[in-house]
Amino acid sequence: MLKPGLRWGLVAATLLVLLLAGYLAWERYYGIGVVERLCASDGGVAIFDTAYSNGFLTYDTSDTCCFEELQRGDFAYLDIDLTQSSSVVFSGLPPGYYRFTLAELNDPRCDVWKRYSLYTLRAKTAGLPADRCVAVEALPGRPRGFAYSDRWTTVLGKYRTKLRLHEFTMSDTESGQVLARVRDYQFTSKLSSWPDMSDHGGNADAKCISTLDYSRTVRGLPSRVLRNPAKKTD
Repeated sequence: MLKPGLRWGLVAATLLVLLLAGYLAWERYYGIGVVERLCASDGGVAIFDTAYSNGFLTYDTSDTCCFEELQRGDFAYLDIDLTQSSSVVFSGLPPGYYRFTLAELNDPRCDVWKRYSLYTLRAKTAGLPADRCVAVEALPGRPRGFAYSDRWTTVLGKYRTKLRLHEFTMSDTESGQVLARVRDYQFTSKLSSWPDMSDHGGNADAKCISTLDYSRTVRGLPSRVLRNPAKKTD
């Protein structure tokens, strides 16, 4: 038979475990509910206007940038903002704006891409023909036209509780008009965050855009907004 002190200690420990489990369950339930309401009110895709353009400015400086967009042929060029880039992939380029286009494999403008170890793998994954490469040219300044950007905003960010908004916009750099917007609210509970030792937040418990819809909804947005043939003027 347990001593009274040990018995009360066991009862207290059990109550603490139950309280913790209850809190974690409540937090997850609450967060999922908040995301569902936010997604229903203004999440997902909103296209306000369309246009026609042969290219656009992007702030994507990751190693996944640009191959697919150029290879699909929807756009003749992509302009990249590297004025404040901390990207490892583009670390050899001076700060500024650059234009990416497809070119013949022996084009000297492709030397920038060829210096990176991921070049061959990314080109093959994107289906880039063996005789083509991505040419990189410096621009004299910020290009005019349309810009595609994305940003993360913390909606609620208490310790290891992550309710964030990932927002993508396509806008006119001249007028400031927003042509299209995608809002993806994401919630990651403490229970999902803790196993992620990298502190990346774990897998989201709830979000507006599923992984299956991401390619069509987000990555396909520039083509849906900027390739309206009725808006072509030349």
